[in-house]
Amino acid sequence: MADASSAILARLETRYDDIVASIYRAGSGVENWRTPISMIAEIYESWAVQFLCVNKQNGTIQWAYEDGSADPASGVDYLRKYHQIDPRLKHVVMLPENQWFSCEEHTTTKSLS
Repeated sequence: MADASSAILARLETRYDDIVASIYRAGSGVENWRTPISMIAEIYESWAVQFLCVNKQNGTIQWAYEDGSADPASGVDYLRKYHQIDPRLKHVVMLPENQWFSCEEHTTTKSLS
């Protein structure tokens, strides 16, 4: 169940189990990654939602999936240029293996270092 102490995560609560199950299916190759991503985009009425995998050894993006109403060129622009200056990546590379990073964590006053 989503963490009720977070207003952002609380929005997921009604579909949390479905989204987590969809993420597992996508990670297992049974379902397209766009399915759970589009579920999240719908809940948040998001312009774009991205799942990125970053190689911690060299900082390159290994894969990226996105969905939402954004122009597809915006995702390409991120992959071409913005990821190189993305302030979130410095936090991602410090995380232990198999840990996830949410933008919500980046925008709070908590320190990840």
